[in-house]
Amino acid sequence: MINTLMMVDDCRFERKMVKRLINKTGLVDRMLEFGMAEDAIHFLRAPDCPKIDALIIDINMPRMNGFEFLEEIAEDWPDHLKGSVVVILTSSECEADVERAESYPVVRSFLRKPIGEAEIARLDTLVNS
Repeated sequence: MINTLMMVDDCRFERKMVKRLINKTGLVDRMLEFGMAEDAIHFLRAPDCPKIDALIIDINMPRMNGFEFLEEIAEDWPDHLKGSVVVILTSSECEADVERAESYPVVRSFLRKPIGEAEIARLDTLVNS
């Protein structure tokens, strides 16, 4: 069971689909969703931010992409993210994106859109292993 999942993706449809999947699987208690990386960073830096068990980050977003998000938050990695499973989510087929994602020590997995129930179950396994 994942207590708190945070998703950062500018696509409202994608966030809605993931929310449906987690409701269907029952593997996530609470989902926090952000359409802009800056808003997610602001939330994560708040002193009352809850512990985040899993963080799904889209690569291609306007203003600040997923890699920039990771670089920004890595400068001051909050305590409530320590031990979190970070997953990169993208529609990109570019192998360089996979390699770049894998270069971040905090990234545990790389998923291609669209994701399904199997990916949510895999995320649960990563969190609880």
